[in-house]
Amino acid sequence: MVNFFKRKSDGTLNAKIVMKTASGAPLGMASNACPAVADWNGDGLFDILVGTENAADNGGGLIKLFINKGTAQKYSFEDGVLVKTSDGQVIKNYQRIRIQVVDLNYDGKLDLVMGQGWSTNASFWFFENSGTAKVPSLKQPVKLQKKDGSTITVYLDAGPCFTDWNSDGGLDLIAAGKGLENGIDLYLGEKPPTPVLNSNSVKPAVRKYTLQGGHYRTELYLNNQENILFQVLSVDGRMVESVNLGSLPAGANSIRHDMNKYPTGCYVIRVRAGEKSINENRLLLFKN
Repeated sequence: MVNFFKRKSDGTLNAKIVMKTASGAPLGMASNACPAVADWNGDGLFDILVGTENAADNGGGLIKLFINKGTAQKYSFEDGVLVKTSDGQVIKNYQRIRIQVVDLNYDGKLDLVMGQGWSTNASFWFFENSGTAKVPSLKQPVKLQKKDGSTITVYLDAGPCFTDWNSDGGLDLIAAGKGLENGIDLYLGEKPPTPVLNSNSVKPAVRKYTLQGGHYRTELYLNNQENILFQVLSVDGRMVESVNLGSLPAGANSIRHDMNKYPTGCYVIRVRAGEKSINENRLLLFKN
């Protein structure tokens, strides 16, 4: 099962709460439940994916998805459904699944990376999202590789941890080394591609953005009236804040967002029009 510890104002934690679905069933399954929190369906609310053990679950470890149908302040999770690949196959036959949901290929959609295995020669598996931000569809997995094409091997039960370790705007991987004596391995990732806007850019499009006095400002041109969602994410894909700006008219629009409320760090700013992600920028925010 999955437990939740709510932080108090003094930084300490309240007693655990066993997380349950709206029907009263505990989140999780079998033993060694390992949760990952992410806005899986792009509605601005945190959902939970849970990886689990092995033989007790139909011959292999599984992943269950619990969609949050409540609010940002009061969650209400649907009963869990097994996560499948786009061809309808249930993801299973892995052991002690450890997962992270992250936009690994910088296409504006959340992918799934999985660590697993009772082995000292374990691997990480990458499930690319070939669907949309609101309706993910996972391809069959491939093993994560180094730049030289060799497979990344890690110690048993290692879970992936993607973060911007060197503050260059790209995702780096931290994982347990191969063997207890090898400590922690760091794999530096590629910087994300820089988006280029030109006369052939598909509308709607963000023409420019600035950061002044801790306020993010952007000029947004819309070909048609659109419902606009302004999102701030951590560099590993966790939703920090999602603001529905409502319906904006066709033509030029100006958006302003106060970034002073966030701590120093690297953030992803995403602007969505309807179902489309029309702009994404990565920025480093420094505060004195």
